[in-house]
Amino acid sequence: MFALPSTKRKIQELETKVALYDKAFGQMKTVLAAAGQGDLEARIAETDGFGDLGDVLRSTNRVLDVVDAFVRESGASLKCASE
Repeated sequence: MFALPSTKRKIQELETKVALYDKAFGQMKTVLAAAGQGDLEARIAETDGFGDLGDVLRSTNRVLDVVDAFVRESGASLKCASE
């Protein structure tokens, strides 16, 4: 059985996309696991070159930025109130 050139091209495009998704998901998995263990400074370093996934990776970093800032501000407020 043989595949048409357009089918081969489509398969190759899909394989490339799946590899990109795997790489992005791996980065998210690593950073979110670190955050879950209390490392709120962990970030996804590589967010470019992922197409639409780049937005998701940058949004993940932004959520971590907001959570980290909230935790720091809450801690500082509690310390000030206790003094």
